[in-house]
Amino acid sequence: MQIIRKGGALHHQKELGTIVDYHIFDEYEINVNEVPPGVEQDWHYHRVKEEVILITSGKIRAEWKEDGEAREAEMHEGDLVRVENAMHRFVNDSKAVCIYVCFKLVLSGESKRDILAGDKYSR
Repeated sequence: MQIIRKGGALHHQKELGTIVDYHIFDEYEINVNEVPPGVEQDWHYHRVKEEVILITSGKIRAEWKEDGEAREAEMHEGDLVRVENAMHRFVNDSKAVCIYVCFKLVLSGESKRDILAGDKYSR
């Protein structure tokens, strides 16, 4: 087992205000993002990476483009979103900090559900 303390992450404050702790591993990345009130992130997308985002505190507005149309949805604590390869950004127009965990994966496209469902053993 490996325990990585908060201080073990690569800590970075982005130009637009988001504070990120990067945990980078060989096959995946986990980031903890703190988005202060009033912060609008840059529009972007990923060609290869899949992002899965879990809101752990506060709320944030997800904006994305799908089929040529602009869309948005407010995300709250406990909500999960698969970004896929959509052009997207997140905007915190609330009065509180939003914290979310972002899992960045490079996927093979093959289903591993059987492994995920069955890979737990007791003594």
